Parts: sequence; structure tokens; C-alpha cells
Amino acid sequence: METHIRFLNKIKKVESGCWEWTGGLNQKGYGQFYCNGKNLRVHRYSYEYYVGKIPEGMTIDHLCNNRKCVNPHHLKAVTQKENVLRSNGISAKNARKTKCKRGHILNKENLYIQNTNGKVWRQCRECRKIRNLKYKRSDKYKNKLIKNKDKIKEYKHNYYLKNKIKKIKEIKNERS
Repeated sequence: METHIRFLNKIKKVESGCWEWTGGLNQKGYGQFYCNGKNLRVHRYSYEYYVGKIPEGMTIDHLCNNRKCVNPHHLKAVTQKENVLRSNGISAKNARKTKCKRGHILNKENLYIQNTNGKVWRQCRECRKIRNLKYKRSDKYKNKLIKNKDKIKEYKHNYYLKNKIKKIKEIKNERS
């Protein structure tokens, strides 16, 4: 009970309906509260005190987008993915886009989704085609092709020589 009284003494109710934390904040702007030998994030404490245990695999989202808020009516248990997509971060903004920077519609047919080392990102297929065509017309690509052709010729020549030497050895062994 003493912990909860300390908690309540660090809350300021504001016009928006938020209960703003006036105590210490962490580097990301979330309220911190020292309790039972550890630092707690106050929005999580508030949720657990007023609503109940936070379900496993869930995180607490501020529906009001105010990191200092501890009003349990402004807090909701959601998945990490949902929390990120509801925010104003780069991932969320990109996920909400309906057109690419060139104005092509981003729908299922025109969307290329790439998964690289667990990082998933979307690309406009039309823009990808344009970029690939530009690259194939570039000197960089042509020089790469020429180098590869030379390597292929060299490989074929070495392969031919190796087989020729092998046949010559086989013929010598047959004569012996």
C-alpha cells in the first residue's frame, strides 16, 4: 500500500485525461519507479495495479501516445507488432503508405516483400523494374558482364585442358 501511495503522489492529472508521471523518466521518456529493489516502468505498474497481469508476449501501448501517461484507461495490452504499427515511427509510417514515392499503387500485385536476415521490407515492383533496367543499361553492369565472360572463357579453357591431359594420360596407361 505504501508503494501505491508513493505512486499516486507522483501523478498529475491533466485536461487531456492523462495522468502524467512527474517522477523520474528513463532515456526514452517513460516514467520509472523504484519498487521492491528494482526499477519499474510506471505505465506497466499502473496497468497491473488497475487492470490486471500483463498477458505473456504482450506489451503496454499508450493509446494517448503520451509516454508519461499512467491512466489505466489510456493503456492497452497489445502485441509488439501492433504497438509499433500504431506508433508514428518510420516502420509504421511506411506500413500505412498506399503509394510509393513515384505514385505507383502499393497493392498485393505491385508489392515485392523481401525478408533479409529477419528484416522484412516492402518494395514497389514497378520501381524495382525501373531500377533494374537502369542498372542493366549502366557501364558498371556491362563491365561486370565482360569480366564474367572472360572468367567463363578462362574456366572453359582450363576445363578443356584438364580433360585433354586426362585423356592423354589414359592413352599412355593403355599403351603401357
